[in-house]
Amino acid sequence: MTSLIVEKTGTVSLTAGSKVLSGTLTAFSAAAVSGGMLIVDGVSAAIASVESDTAATLEQNWAGENATDADYVIMRSTAEAARLTNAQDKLSDLIAQLEGQVFFNYDAFGEALADRDAFDDEAKGFKFALISDGDAVLYVKASASSADWTDGVTIRGDKGDTGATGPAGEDGQAFDRKGAGAPDDGDGSNGETYLNTVNGDTYVKAAGTWGAPTGSIKGDQGIQGVKGDKGDTGQVGTEALLDSGTATGAGALELDLSTYVAAGYDRFRVVLRGLTPSVDGAFMGAQFSANGGSSYEGAGYVHAYERGIVGGSPDSGGSASDSYMRVTTAIGTDAGEFAEITIDIDLTATRGTMEARTLLKSDTGAVILMRAQGRLAVADLNALQFFMSGGTITSSWVLFGFDGTTVVGDETLTDAKLSPTARVSYAAFGAFPIARKSRPQRWAMTSIGWAASAMRRRATPMATSSPIPARLRSRRAMRG
Repeated sequence: MTSLIVEKTGTVSLTAGSKVLSGTLTAFSAAAVSGGMLIVDGVSAAIASVESDTAATLEQNWAGENATDADYVIMRSTAEAARLTNAQDKLSDLIAQLEGQVFFNYDAFGEALADRDAFDDEAKGFKFALISDGDAVLYVKASASSADWTDGVTIRGDKGDTGATGPAGEDGQAFDRKGAGAPDDGDGSNGETYLNTVNGDTYVKAAGTWGAPTGSIKGDQGIQGVKGDKGDTGQVGTEALLDSGTATGAGALELDLSTYVAAGYDRFRVVLRGLTPSVDGAFMGAQFSANGGSSYEGAGYVHAYERGIVGGSPDSGGSASDSYMRVTTAIGTDAGEFAEITIDIDLTATRGTMEARTLLKSDTGAVILMRAQGRLAVADLNALQFFMSGGTITSSWVLFGFDGTTVVGDETLTDAKLSPTARVSYAAFGAFPIARKSRPQRWAMTSIGWAASAMRRRATPMATSSPIPARLRSRRAMRG
C-alpha cells in the first residue's frame, strides 16, 4: 500500500543557488528521503540523493533564501519493499487522483482561508491545511508573530506521464485445474497447477499437497478514475440563523424548538465549537422532547456511530434501543485538545432523526473523526438537549433552521439574510455551507455499525442572546 510520510526530525541549512542540503540531528538515510520533496518556509525542492543522515543533494539549486538550522518538512512515499522505487515515481499522480484525500501532518484545517485567522497567534512551525474542491494547500507559521504565515504550498502536482505497460499475466487457460476456492489435497497429481478463480491465487502440487499459493494472476488495483463534473446547484430554500450563545459549566444545553417548528421550520443545524467537558473522557449524548423541554424521552432511541483515527484503525458501535443518542466520541480535558461538532436534526410528524459529525484533535496531535446517526419514533418532537456522560459541558453554539419546502444545495448564509443581532453571532463563527436533500432522502453519511451504553445528566442554566430566543431552562434532573 502506498502512503505519504512526513519527515521533520532536526533542522536543516541551505545556501541560495546551491544543491547542498545539510542537516543537524536529522535522519536522512534512516528515513530514506531520497526522491522526497523538501519544504522550507514555503519553498520546495526535490531531493536527488542522500549521502548520510545529515547530508543530501537537491535536484536543482535552492531557489529560496539562505537558511540556517531551519525547520523543514520532507514528504516522501513508501510502499512494500518490492515496489518502493515504482511507488516514488507514481507519488505525484496518486495524490492528484485521490480526490482531495490528504496524507500529511497538520495542526489544524479549514475549508476557507478565513478559518486560518483563528490560529494567527500560534507558535512558529504551526501548520494549517486549507482543504477545498479536492485540493490541499499547506501554510506554516514562519515565526511566533501574529499572522506571520508562509506562502501556501499546494500538495498536488501535475499529472505525470503514463507509465510503461506491465508484463502480461499468466494465461488462465494454462492451468491443469481450476476452482472457486483453494484446492483440496485429494485432487490432482504432483506437478499439476491450480487456479483459484475467486482471488486469482495459483498453486503447484508437490509431495501430495498443494500447500500455500505460489503466486497470483491478479494484478495491482488500478488508479482511481478522474473525478466527474460538479452537479448543478439545487434550488435555494428558506433558511435562517435562529439563535446562538455560550454554555459554560452547564449540566445540559437545552434548545426549545417549538416556536420555530410552529413558524414552519422542520430541519435544524446546531454547530458547537470549542466543546470542553469537565470530566476527562466524557462523551456527549442527546435526547428529544415532545413538550417543549418540560421532560425528555428516556427510551426507544436507535443510534449508531462510526469513528476513524487518522493513522489508526476505525471502529463503530451503537444500540437498537437506548435511553439517549450518542453524539460524539470521548473528549479529553488536556491543554490543546478541542472538539468541533455539526449536528443536523430532522423533525417530522412521527419521528425525529439526528446526524452528527465530530472533529476531535487530542493533546498528542491525533485527529479523530466520528459520524453518528440516531432516531426516535415519537410524534410531534419540538425540543432537545445535549449533555455529557460525566460532569458539565462548556461550548459556544449556533442554531440554524430550514423550512423544508425546497432543496438546499451548496448555499451559504449571507449578511443580507440575517438580522443585526444574528449577524454578529454568525460572523464570530464564520460561514457554514449548508447542503441537504429533500424530505424523502437522508442527508449523506457513511455506513455505520452498532453499540450501546447509558447515561443521565443534570441541567443548569447558560447564557444566550438571540433575535428569536430559544428557551434554555434550569432543571435539577431529566425525566425519562
